[in-house]
Amino acid sequence: MKKILFALVTVLASVTTSFGACVDTYGIGSKATSLGGAYSAYADDPFAVYYNPAGLTQIGRPTVVIGAHMIDPRVEIKN
Repeated sequence: MKKILFALVTVLASVTTSFGACVDTYGIGSKATSLGGAYSAYADDPFAVYYNPAGLTQIGRPTVVIGAHMIDPRVEIKN
């Protein structure tokens, strides 16, 4: 019981804010970005959600994608 409680507390303590479908940044897949428009027919990874949702049927096993979004909130004003 202690192991389950410890695992639950660990998971709940590590929860952070997440964003879905952030297509305004480069978070749409390096493979897809490098192939440009040619990726639509070859979409076989989780980034197919953006390019071609029907390509999700080509994924053969469960997949987890993790990314980071770094924001620098400093503003500089120059003459």
